[in-house]
Amino acid sequence: MTALAPGTSAEMAARRITFTVPAGMDPICLIVGVDGRVRSGADVAFYNQPAIPGITVQGDSAVIDADSVERGATIHCAASTDSGPVDGARCRLAAPNSDLAVDIPGIADTGAVVCAKLAWRQDHWRIDAVADEYSGLAQLLVDHGADVTGPEPGRPAAERDTSRPKAGDAPLAGDFRSAMNRALAIFEDAARSAAGYVAAVEHAHARLDAELSASLDDPATRTGDGAARARAEAQQRADNLEAAAQQRFDADSQLLMAELHAIDPQLPPAMASWESVSWFSPADRLASGVRIGELSAPDRGPLRIPFCVPTPLARGVWALAGAGQSAEPVLTSLAVRLIAAGDRIEVDLIDPVGGLPDLHRLLTPFFAGPVVGDSADIAPRLADLESAMDLTDMQAQTSVHDDDLMPAARLLIVNDLPFGWDQSAQAHLLRIVERAPSVGWSVLIAGDLAHAESDPLLMTIADHCMPLPLSDEGTAHDPWVGLLWSVRPDALDPRSEHATRLVAALAARR
Repeated sequence: MTALAPGTSAEMAARRITFTVPAGMDPICLIVGVDGRVRSGADVAFYNQPAIPGITVQGDSAVIDADSVERGATIHCAASTDSGPVDGARCRLAAPNSDLAVDIPGIADTGAVVCAKLAWRQDHWRIDAVADEYSGLAQLLVDHGADVTGPEPGRPAAERDTSRPKAGDAPLAGDFRSAMNRALAIFEDAARSAAGYVAAVEHAHARLDAELSASLDDPATRTGDGAARARAEAQQRADNLEAAAQQRFDADSQLLMAELHAIDPQLPPAMASWESVSWFSPADRLASGVRIGELSAPDRGPLRIPFCVPTPLARGVWALAGAGQSAEPVLTSLAVRLIAAGDRIEVDLIDPVGGLPDLHRLLTPFFAGPVVGDSADIAPRLADLESAMDLTDMQAQTSVHDDDLMPAARLLIVNDLPFGWDQSAQAHLLRIVERAPSVGWSVLIAGDLAHAESDPLLMTIADHCMPLPLSDEGTAHDPWVGLLWSVRPDALDPRSEHATRLVAALAARR
């Protein structure tokens, strides 16, 4: 039996799979859409409703049939108890010739835990081991969209919409938490699918090399028509393996692109595409992350994954602008998204070269003070910001917290560093960059570091920032399988009518 710890994944090539929970617990299976929620109680299989399409519960087990589960859905396999604490237990996922165990954490008297998430991919189950804990069955159902205050699960109200969310649907209040989680899961799915494709292609090439080497080592197959035929057959086998891998990978990519399109309307604006309807939703759309670009692998296909980082930013962002490159569209995108991600944001802009006139115009409703365009004014403004940072720090440490009395969070935008900056101004900026994450502030910098090696203070500032190349030259490794992805920074034209509408909507929402 193979044991999966939470956070790990596996594949199981079987159409039917049995999910079994430890003694004293009850199995619950939920069929969820791309938003992480069920359509209704009819998508929940448990002791009061033991049979739904594709899933049958009996005793401590549930049998899941891939042929009867709706394509594109994910099955959350959970266990609950109301008869006493459970500690150090395991759930099992079994199929002919396969047996996996999923470790679950200790849970309390009436707790519940999602042990695994199953998704059918072409000819196998993709199994993600998790440990999502809930205070009980009711919380588990509510957090997955099942109504436990009205009819019993399994008796959907006649007026309830039972269609899964589709591309273009209006966002649902509160759904963005599960949508953000699904967006991350899609990235993981994409990484693992790409790793499988790369491994399959490498295997095909290695097998071809081995077969060709073997034919050359054998005098009987080294020359003549038979040798040519053997080489051609070996090449065909390799081509067939590569084509099959490409077909599986393309199918996975198409499904993931469809899922990304479907959840886009339900992501908070800071993480959604610029075309998402969530930008103009009246619901509370604050986010715990912000999109800074897209991840792609052009040599592997057209799939593009949102590249998001948590907010408040753990580090400042440095847009690496080279000679002749304008950072304004990238800075505009980052600024608008950070404003959308926060509650109360005030902006400070330092632009001694006057290179951001359209961003200046666009963000006028959010400025904390005049734009700094004179080099002599940089150090005094940064000193004022340090004082404001001290006030924020002191207020956060008091025993009484009043949101109305808390100073607004700040977004500092610096353009074309280090042009026009003296050592005193850079020292102020370094202290702000170092402290910004601890007080919930964000710092965006644009500048060229090509000739900065001789300026240790400038390089120290850069070391405290995340570099973001303005071209497609940026790369990042995913955290699951370590594949390399190209990073394309997000951009928004500050002169566009769309940008004006977005900022007007954000200003009206303040």
